[in-house]
Amino acid sequence: MALKAGVSTRLVRRLLFIERGRRLPKLPRASAVRLIGLSDATLAELGRTLVPSDQTRRDLRELLAAGCSAPALARYCRLTEPELMATLETTACTELTALLASSARVQYAG
Repeated sequence: MALKAGVSTRLVRRLLFIERGRRLPKLPRASAVRLIGLSDATLAELGRTLVPSDQTRRDLRELLAAGCSAPALARYCRLTEPELMATLETTACTELTALLASSARVQYAG
């Protein structure tokens, strides 16, 4: 949701994880407004909208090369393992898959 709303991954990490002993105390107003502005229809559309998969393929390959298991990565991306492997070879994927792969890369990067 945060990626779709244009909320920075750095901000999300600071909200979710303690950094230097401190968690971000609150969500900045502009980010909150963008998140609240997401509709159910917009979120449902993520699973139906196809986008180019170049960056998604790079993200998935990077994660697999770094030791993330294919079954775990498939679950995170809400795919079956065969769907995950097919995504590595295709030119398009759903926007939801692209956002989840990007989120996984950010989460596992540090």
